[in-house]
Amino acid sequence: QNIADEHDLQLLANEISKEHDRLLEEVQIWESIKKSKISISERLKLASVDDVIDRMQGKLAIEPLEPIEEQPVVLLILVEGNILLLSYPFSEKWKQDDNLLGSFLTAFSTFRDEYISQGLDRAKFGEETLLLQSTDSFLICYLFRGQTYSAKQKLNFFSEALNKEDHAMETIKRAVSNKEEINASENPQIEDLIVKSFMTDTELFQTPFKAYTGDEPFVFASYAHANKLEVYPIIDYLNKMDVKIWYDEGIPISENWKNQ
Repeated sequence: QNIADEHDLQLLANEISKEHDRLLEEVQIWESIKKSKISISERLKLASVDDVIDRMQGKLAIEPLEPIEEQPVVLLILVEGNILLLSYPFSEKWKQDDNLLGSFLTAFSTFRDEYISQGLDRAKFGEETLLLQSTDSFLICYLFRGQTYSAKQKLNFFSEALNKEDHAMETIKRAVSNKEEINASENPQIEDLIVKSFMTDTELFQTPFKAYTGDEPFVFASYAHANKLEVYPIIDYLNKMDVKIWYDEGIPISENWKNQ
């Protein structure tokens, strides 16, 4: 999925992410099958082997992205020892029930180290999915309902933008040093960034068009990824006015941008 994202293969990346989500949803089913005496023919039917083979042979086209309404549940920032640095509940249920957060943190602490050591980035909690993203100093956890691919884009955007907000990072570093919890409502920069990252329409995070690669003169758009929500509408407007534009659609750090 990461490789597909780096090369702007959004349909492929989304399909890989959906397969990952589907696997997590069916783990319990497969665990029960292993303990039962179900026939081989039934196992093959459940595995949808024909569909898998057709996809491998390219007989099944990857369907275009279908916008699915994502429901943010809660955003957490934790430091070593599962110490809560920041919690931002999006749903009224989580805002009004403190026991929910405590129960979730207790459950999360039992598998956190194992998941991170294995390089896993998501886990299922009933109808909710938890995305994990580590930084040098803390761990960002995003619990939501819906498709993981769009949620992952929002989490990446938040992480990149947060690291570029000097004031916000100073607040976080100070809280880590003092081992105190941050109240987002008392820190407008952090709260604005959370709202901007997770409450924005998913489609706005998608690259608006294919970058120009011809031999004619073109405009080079240079921007920080953390500013793409402001940049994309501008270059999209210019592109619709027949201005040829090249812009970074997701060049890996190791790549030479001049060659791209």
